Amino acid sequence: MKTIIINYLRKIKDLNVSKNHKKVYEYLIKNGTQFNKKDISYTEDFIKLHIRQKQCFYNSQFISLLNCNDNIPYYEGFYICNKINLPLEHGWNIKNACVIDTTASKFKLDVVEYFGLHIPNNYILEAIEKNKTVNSLLWDYILFKIGKC
Repeated sequence: MKTIIINYLRKIKDLNVSKNHKKVYEYLIKNGTQFNKKDISYTEDFIKLHIRQKQCFYNSQFISLLNCNDNIPYYEGFYICNKINLPLEHGWNIKNACVIDTTASKFKLDVVEYFGLHIPNNYILEAIEKNKTVNSLLWDYILFKIGKC
């Protein structure tokens, strides 16, 4: 199914003249997962944690690492809010195929679509140790995966 986010990523891919950029976007489009459902009750449990505004990557990576068996995996990619028809980079978690988005939920954002990649905890930990901070991991992770292909 074509989505607003996938259409956006295809347009961005076609704008880039670099073969490497095209490969990155192709990888994301091919391997990404779309989500539309939210598990609100489970999200509410996590909002009790110290969720930081405009810190979706930190908030969601923290939740994933708290659940060290990857029971609540971290995803990173794009989301679209109801009133803004523009994909924005974002981090969230998944449980039982439902989105857990503590940042959007706590700050009352009405998200209608998510599209992104699962980034495993071992990669998150390596990135935090290397960078000494928590950041967006999507593009570096894709480059890492493409290098392995």
